[in-house]
Amino acid sequence: MNNRTIIPLSLCISGLCMPILAAISYKIQPIQKNQNSDLTSKAYIIMEKHCGKCHGEVKTAGFNFHNYKTMIDNGFLIPGKPGESRIFIRAAKSPGDPMPPRNENNPLSESETATLKAWIEAGALQPVANNPSSQHKFMSETDMLQVIEADLNHANERDRAYLRYFTLTHLANEGATEDDIQAFRVGLSKLLNSLSWQKRIAVPEPIDTGKTILRIDLRKFSWTEQTWQKLLAAYPYVIISKSEPAKSIYTATNCSLPYLRADWFVSRAAVPPLYHDLLDMPDTAGKLEAKLGVDVEKNVKEETAIRAGLQESGISRNNRVVDRHESTYRAYWRSYDFRSISGKQNIFKNPLSFEPAGGEIIFNLPNGLQAYMLVNDSGKRIDAGPIDIVSNKENINDPIVRNGLTCMSCHSQGVKRFYDVLRPIISALPKDQSGYDRDHALALYIEKPKMDGCTGRGCKTICCRCSGDRRGSNRSRTDLCTARAV
Repeated sequence: MNNRTIIPLSLCISGLCMPILAAISYKIQPIQKNQNSDLTSKAYIIMEKHCGKCHGEVKTAGFNFHNYKTMIDNGFLIPGKPGESRIFIRAAKSPGDPMPPRNENNPLSESETATLKAWIEAGALQPVANNPSSQHKFMSETDMLQVIEADLNHANERDRAYLRYFTLTHLANEGATEDDIQAFRVGLSKLLNSLSWQKRIAVPEPIDTGKTILRIDLRKFSWTEQTWQKLLAAYPYVIISKSEPAKSIYTATNCSLPYLRADWFVSRAAVPPLYHDLLDMPDTAGKLEAKLGVDVEKNVKEETAIRAGLQESGISRNNRVVDRHESTYRAYWRSYDFRSISGKQNIFKNPLSFEPAGGEIIFNLPNGLQAYMLVNDSGKRIDAGPIDIVSNKENINDPIVRNGLTCMSCHSQGVKRFYDVLRPIISALPKDQSGYDRDHALALYIEKPKMDGCTGRGCKTICCRCSGDRRGSNRSRTDLCTARAV
């Protein structure tokens, strides 16, 4: 295609590919024989493990540990002086404001802290990433179209109208490494399945030797031709070819453009309006609950819902209440957020009759992956959360909480563990002094061990096909499976 533009890899990594890369040990080579490459390697593995989510490929708060020069220039790293290096101070010497944040449950161990200190004391030697150049053979537009045409010709004629293609050929032609392209393959697979109402995980299938053209079947994601047309309406690279292979492709699929750039899809389909359109997301919480078989009011009344009260959370500025309900597809989580802590917005005085200003919904799709909805005070779907209520504290450059991508990034490992602060307060109040049904509140605000069992931490396998704990397991780590399958 003409006017080739590479969409930055960071757009993909910010929410969809980062869990994959964080799970891969940082590969380095020594610059000189005399340098302590083993210590450097261990230090970078520690930073990948504990800092990679927010400060790896994505620069958060001006810090990206892969950029050695920036770390030095900004004082994050002062070779030979761990006590003056901000990266060490925040990780090892700031108990009041630690990094990673407490809500990540991912602190450095004593041995890791010692290794990081030793590396800085030894001069904080710079690694060289093992990042081989692209080995992909150049593929022209005609070559690409001929590969797609051949694939369609081999397909069952009755299936051809449902086949669509995502391409990474332009990235390979521009010299992208295999690691970069693989990250997009994985991100594509995870996002497609995060936009699916089918029960089975469907992995895009490469059809060329370089694995830069990937085929999907619309039916495997509950998509229709109308769904694809919504993508085309937003696609900025629509160039209709008049070549013979292209004409054959358009005719076989009965589609004006049955192939799109995968990097564009990964960066745009994870945020509204496409996120809502492709997932066929209802426009209110009530309609979504009906679709998922959830009756919130009934569950609260009958005490089958479970609830926690938070004084602070990862994104909300004030109190937060979190409910969990059983749904047709496993779990339905709904948070209630507040603009202040006064009146009916004070959950400590009103744990049952609070009046929220909005909230976040996390629910399991039929395939086990998570999907998200943000709502206002009346339960109507919104694209982004009001900054005075919630903010993305991990990204000061773009603190807006946008439905889809921001949620995926925050919940890359599933539902986060949280700590209820209300049950002890409710328990301590005499029955006649609470001002509300104390026993009913205690039935909803369950004990911590029971709540911990519902946050997905009990699922010990990382495979997307696991059944796990039916109440709490999730398949948000399907990326690890698709990384192997693509």
